[in-house]
Amino acid sequence: MSTTKDVDVNGLHHSDGSGTDNNFMVKYMRVQMRAQISKRTEVAVLANLADFKSDPKTKVLENAYLKYTFSPKLAITVGQFRPWFGIEETYPIDIIKSLDWSNQYLEFGKLGWASFQIGMAATGEVNLGDMPFSYSFSVVNGNGKNQVVDNDNGKQYSTRLVFGLSKKYGVNLGLNGGVGEVMKKQVHALG
Repeated sequence: MSTTKDVDVNGLHHSDGSGTDNNFMVKYMRVQMRAQISKRTEVAVLANLADFKSDPKTKVLENAYLKYTFSPKLAITVGQFRPWFGIEETYPIDIIKSLDWSNQYLEFGKLGWASFQIGMAATGEVNLGDMPFSYSFSVVNGNGKNQVVDNDNGKQYSTRLVFGLSKKYGVNLGLNGGVGEVMKKQVHALG
């Protein structure tokens, strides 16, 4: 909601009085359904209803996946989901940088490494001696959510490795990397 004179709902200042300074906006309004259909199988759907305010064609449906957990060491996810590529993928909420995602997350999302993608992932957690270790390996189309068809034969392969350096102090070291092909050009990412 905007109530400050000459400041619009996005925080943009209009010193010439041209902006709207008494309006409302719905940034997120998500509806999620998760069903545990067996001891090891989970199905999830997440829709962002606020995306109906603009062209919803490639926006509204965010998650639509099936996850099968063999054990804590291995789970397979297929469908549309957020590949685990960065710390922001570990948070189910949108409050990371004030009320929005960081610029890093947004840029990695535009380039197909993060955000909601269609593909497959293997994730799990193990202990390396006394150190907790978690991993994710993903292969995705790389062209974003809700695409009717993939627009090229290239795929993006990414991984995230997290080492629990100190459980007492909550210190982890996370490493991200990815390679792939987009429109017949090689791409890579590190984080």
